[in-house]
Amino acid sequence: MATDVKGQPYLMGKFTGLFKQSNKKHNGDFVFSEMHWTYLRIEDYKKIDNFDAASQKTGDYLFAETIFSTNGSNPFRKKTDVFIPHGPEAFYSGDLHNVLIKNLKINHSKSYFLQKDWHEASGDIFFQLTLPPKVEKTLAPKVDNQVSGTNILGNPIIKSDPVTIIATSSAGNTNIAGTNILTPVNSGNSSTPISTAQSAGNWSKWIGWLFELIIYGLIGYYLWTHFRTIAYIFFVILLLNLIGRVFRKFGFLRVLGIFAVLGFIGYYLFANLRGGIPDDMNPVKTRDGKVKVSPPKRTNDTKDGNPDYATEKEIQWFDFSNQSYLAKYLTSQASFENSVKNQDQLAGSITNVNSSTEYYTQLYKGLFSMDEEKISQVAKIFSDSAANKKMDPLQTAEMVVTFIQEIPYYLVHEENCEKAIASGNEFLQDYHREGKPCLPNVSGGVQSPYEFLHNLKGDCDTRSLLGHAILSKLNIVSSVWVSNVYGHSILGVAVPVGHGMYKEVEGVKHYAVELTAKGFRLGMVSPEQARPNNWEITLYNNHL
Repeated sequence: MATDVKGQPYLMGKFTGLFKQSNKKHNGDFVFSEMHWTYLRIEDYKKIDNFDAASQKTGDYLFAETIFSTNGSNPFRKKTDVFIPHGPEAFYSGDLHNVLIKNLKINHSKSYFLQKDWHEASGDIFFQLTLPPKVEKTLAPKVDNQVSGTNILGNPIIKSDPVTIIATSSAGNTNIAGTNILTPVNSGNSSTPISTAQSAGNWSKWIGWLFELIIYGLIGYYLWTHFRTIAYIFFVILLLNLIGRVFRKFGFLRVLGIFAVLGFIGYYLFANLRGGIPDDMNPVKTRDGKVKVSPPKRTNDTKDGNPDYATEKEIQWFDFSNQSYLAKYLTSQASFENSVKNQDQLAGSITNVNSSTEYYTQLYKGLFSMDEEKISQVAKIFSDSAANKKMDPLQTAEMVVTFIQEIPYYLVHEENCEKAIASGNEFLQDYHREGKPCLPNVSGGVQSPYEFLHNLKGDCDTRSLLGHAILSKLNIVSSVWVSNVYGHSILGVAVPVGHGMYKEVEGVKHYAVELTAKGFRLGMVSPEQARPNNWEITLYNNHL
């Protein structure tokens, strides 16, 4: 049922707003009837006398009988955050009625940075409001009917009008309807002193609560960063404890919270006496992202007289806290081919080595140095994100790890597929028999960091090398591990994880992490590969 606004004048103003097109598949035209406004800011408004809305419904226009504000209580209505400033300290944030929008302009340049399917717009808006008339009976304290300014419609305001419209809470001010905002006062004898004992008791209570809050916060932070499952249980118990305190009932909830803290401390001490706290080695479930590669576009650059082509990559992923990230970057075909050429020369120059570990140590080191400057553009994406979100080294490392884990696995090997199958290696034979993707004929069986960023095809050591290269740019100590026992490679990161598998490199703990599958946090590898003595460090840098 429409709100009765009969007799209320029309207001006209300029608006800026955000809307979402309900029909996601459209040809670029916006259908007014499918627009859902989420935010409307109206300024430069004025009252219009004798306005005929029907005569203005010509050409392109949007008409809505009511735009419900977010202050409404009906959870099933689509609502809009309405904001109409009224003076320096007050604003209107209620429903708008008989809304007519004309001269709509879509800000496409701004909309590009908004969430998908959201758009910014501006234009002219005509609307009516329902401000309450003066009533004699009100819940507000009765005061003299003195005139105190005007409301948004320009009408005189009576101080005894009821408070129905949002305003600032400073004592002595008026809201948008002009109503006084009153501050409660004590009803008792103001001259009665508060005893020293009572004052001291209140201070003691607040200090005690602050101390508890600090202890709970430290324990919660430790659990969240090390034992996520236990952390959820801890926070539920803490919430029950808080509910018990607020309602001053359910005393057993408070006791439960205290026992939870004591239980955690006891568990921590007991586990450490036994040689360490066991960690859950199961991968963490993270949300699925997406990897998009745009078709190559010709650039103005040339290489040996031939045109160069640039390819845009767009990778969206989520970390272990399901925080979203987006990396968009360009790579050059000429730069990629240059890295391939240099890699072939590098692999052929490595001679007189005594083991495969020694060979890969030299190869990884050469590939790292070769592409160190080429990956600066991508590394900056991570450094900017870490700075904007004020992330610590552990969170920054997890951001890089989950980025690499999001890229689908691609086997990289040195020989062609036929020779790889004929080599007798069961893993290679099974992998090709199942028709999984691979990249053959790569020198050393590993791609350099830039090559991987260009074609997004990488297996274990390709991924570990890229992780090490990016983290080095971010001044985070890391390493590349290999194992002849497992025929595998993983990344090591020197951040304060505090649990899981690690190796000490010159006295610094490097925590291992699996990069070929999603969900492995720092310190986590496959259980069958969790023997540190079976891993060797090939490439590392402890002094960034």
